[in-house]
Amino acid sequence: YTKHRSRHPSHFSNQPIFSSMSRASETLADLPLSTRTILSACLLTYLYQFLLDPPLRNYTMCPQNVLYLHEFYRVITSALFHGGLMHVGMNCMSAMAIGGMLEKRIGTLMMGLTVLWGILLTSVVYVFVSWILYAMFGYEKMMLQHSLGFSGVIFQLSVLESNTGSGNR
Repeated sequence: YTKHRSRHPSHFSNQPIFSSMSRASETLADLPLSTRTILSACLLTYLYQFLLDPPLRNYTMCPQNVLYLHEFYRVITSALFHGGLMHVGMNCMSAMAIGGMLEKRIGTLMMGLTVLWGILLTSVVYVFVSWILYAMFGYEKMMLQHSLGFSGVIFQLSVLESNTGSGNR
């Protein structure tokens, strides 16, 4: 006859109730500065979206608005705004995993510059491709589309991380 212990959380005296919260705070504390700053910018922007519900079309990347209305702020804001909780959550987790590893290899300053260049270049490439398709083929749809999120920069970081990896090739 063995005595069965209850599986109720209050019976696990050696495990604090908020242990997952402390693990999350440890993980965030271990993140390098630039990666933590990126996450903070995306999360604070999402908090602004959530609380004040601004019209996203004022902040998204729209090549026509950038080229013809000179709304160059969209190059930056489109990377920081997200389409919903899952979108910002997945982007932040990806940025945390990939950015943290990459920043430890290349340093904080280089990581910050890399992300800034990534935001600028992914937006410029998007605008340029949209304009070329319009100018050469009359395809206007991409010039009018609105896009947002950090995914282009995350893709750039993942390419850099895989090319700076220390594994055997």
